[in-house]
Amino acid sequence: MLRLAWLLALAACWTGDLPTPVPVTPAPARPLPGPFQITLERTACFGMCPTYEVSISGNGIVAWHGEANVAAVGDRGGRVSRARVDALIAKIDEIKFFDYDEYGQKVDPPVCTTTGNATTCSLRSFTICSDTSHVVITVRLRGVEHRVDDPRCGESKIDELGKLIDHFANTERWIRGD
Repeated sequence: MLRLAWLLALAACWTGDLPTPVPVTPAPARPLPGPFQITLERTACFGMCPTYEVSISGNGIVAWHGEANVAAVGDRGGRVSRARVDALIAKIDEIKFFDYDEYGQKVDPPVCTTTGNATTCSLRSFTICSDTSHVVITVRLRGVEHRVDDPRCGESKIDELGKLIDHFANTERWIRGD
């Protein structure tokens, strides 16, 4: 603990030049053949979080695999309408899903300003969460596949998309057994 306090005090006193930050870019999406598919995975937590994966294909087929803390452990299936598949694709486009990096952050280049001899740049911040079930969404659309792992530290567009997938796939029947 003393070492950490010493490092923090040293960092707080730093007056040197900061290196120019390197822009963070997401891994390039890889082209894939095949139709639309969206997969939602809710991961385990230290408590009783429902742990499962559900996929919706372009033809409306729903595939469920329950892991833990759900009424339906194992595989189940269902169907959704074409209108719901289209609504998912519209939501993906609306939130600009492919603009998120693999950790659920929008990738914005740093903004740098120079005043005299000093250049300052914006820093990218992030929050570390513990004991939360992650929302992991993988989308295959227009020949591209992209995966985003959102740690659910609060409301986000990725979490909204996850809730929509749950709603359309009617996962409550397999989570709670209703």
